This record gives sequence, C-alpha cells and structure tokens, in this order.
Amino acid sequence: MEIKILADCGNSPKNLFLRDFSLAFARGNVDEVLCRVSDDIVVTLVGERELRGRQALADYLGSLPLKRVSEIEISHVLSHGRSGAVDGKIALTDGGQLAFSCVVDFSSAKGDRISRIAVYVI
Repeated sequence: MEIKILADCGNSPKNLFLRDFSLAFARGNVDEVLCRVSDDIVVTLVGERELRGRQALADYLGSLPLKRVSEIEISHVLSHGRSGAVDGKIALTDGGQLAFSCVVDFSSAKGDRISRIAVYVI
C-alpha cells in the first residue's frame, strides 16, 4: 500500500496519534487500532450502522476487504482539546476511489485513547 501524508499532519502529539491510528485502520492492523481506543468505544459509520465496544470494532475491521486498498492519502489531521479529525482519500486496486473523514472524541484531553468516532465515506 502506498501512503501519502501531507507535511502538516504531524505537528502535535495528538495529530501524530490520529495519523497513526488512521494508517493502522487502513492497513487492518486490529491490535494497533484497539490499543488506541477505549473499552467502550462507539464508532458511527454514518448512514450505515453503529459499532459499540472493542470486539464489535475488531469484528468490523476483520470483515473489510482491505487488500483492495492500493493507496491512502491523508490530507488533514486536526486536533483541539478532546476532539480531532482526519480526512483523505483511498485508492482501490480496481481503480475506484473513496473520500473519507473521521471525527473523533478522545476519552480525555491527554488524547491517548479514542472514545467516539464518526466515519464519513463517499
């Protein structure tokens, strides 16, 4: 998988955390994703469904056809206080493209665990 990250995406510890979380998610690295979320994580796949808890998230990641991802580009990573956001594009091996945006809430201002994620994919 080719990875493209714009230079300003790592200008704070929380931004680096979110960047690395996004890459782990795109790669299907379940262990790395789960170590960055709270036990009671809530993931809203906007327009689709809601996942509650680490096991539901792990099951969802295991069901994704991530081998179809040929490239991920992270355009922006923002964080402020207990919130953050990531957006970018994903290219698929069949030539398809997806645009994504994730808005997260950290479980504390420290920003070492994510408690809520809203995922938008077009």
